[in-house]
Amino acid sequence: MTIAINARGLHFLSSKTRETLQSFGYASVYRWGGSSTQFTIFLFNDDEDNVDEATMYTSQAPDMASLILDYINAIMANSED
Repeated sequence: MTIAINARGLHFLSSKTRETLQSFGYASVYRWGGSSTQFTIFLFNDDEDNVDEATMYTSQAPDMASLILDYINAIMANSED
């Protein structure tokens, strides 16, 4: 599985076809964090009214956490204008 992060949110892609399997906007991001080798994200599931957890093992975990924070900060800054 491949994780893609962009201005629209977090996307889980098929590693083989790069087809989007599931996407989550930043409004669904409940919490995230990790270490140098592990990244965990908690996503609010509207359909079931609960929070789902996804943990990934990657050396890019700090970059993923920073990127999510940067996008959320940019969204918040734009909403204040």
